[in-house]
Amino acid sequence: RIGPTPPGPITLPAVGGTFSYIAQIEYTGWTPVTFRAWVRLILPSGAVYPPPLAGPTTFTWFAPTLTPLYSFTQTIPAFAPPGTYYVQGVLADVFSGFTTVYDSDNFPFQKLLIGPDGVDDEMTPEWESSGAFEIAADSPVEDNVDMPETFTVSEAYPNPFNPSTSISLNLGVSSQLTVVVYDVQGREIATLANGHFQAGQHSFSWVAQGLASGVYFLRATAGSEVQTRKLILMQ
Repeated sequence: RIGPTPPGPITLPAVGGTFSYIAQIEYTGWTPVTFRAWVRLILPSGAVYPPPLAGPTTFTWFAPTLTPLYSFTQTIPAFAPPGTYYVQGVLADVFSGFTTVYDSDNFPFQKLLIGPDGVDDEMTPEWESSGAFEIAADSPVEDNVDMPETFTVSEAYPNPFNPSTSISLNLGVSSQLTVVVYDVQGREIATLANGHFQAGQHSFSWVAQGLASGVYFLRATAGSEVQTRKLILMQ
């Protein structure tokens, strides 16, 4: 689900103006999923303002995930028509031409009618959007989680493998780290790491003895940063 949220009711004057809002994405399933997230503007006529306000950004998740808060700013110009607008967040299937919508949510705002005297020199001249699906500077996640300055995960080697493979990762700063292997159904198969690790390079091995051949996914999480790698077991 996606939830764009304003700080409160928004009413813009006839000369236009700027407002801010936040958005957060949550996935509660265990089946691997790839999707795109974006924010768009619905005009008073019901038409969609052509370029997205943010995104689309592609996500691939393998387990329940809650993103940090994303912060956005939107400017509406004086020449925009008056009426009720909607800021709408959309999550859609990346593989089906966005025909499968997983979730959408919106909030309204009002723009007032230009009076008979027109607008003055303080009118807002153009559309402008800022913000992206990145960690907001004032996100509470940053206050409570060690955020790696550089978090990289190597490809597994060997891969394909039988019965063991290894993977290395680098932490820019000391962080809470988990490294978990899932099958294609999203079931947890093995936990390779779960604890606080110092900055630097760390290596982990996985022995897949007794498991069926096929595709598995390794999910490494450091702070709120997540990276995944595909593993192919060939018995």
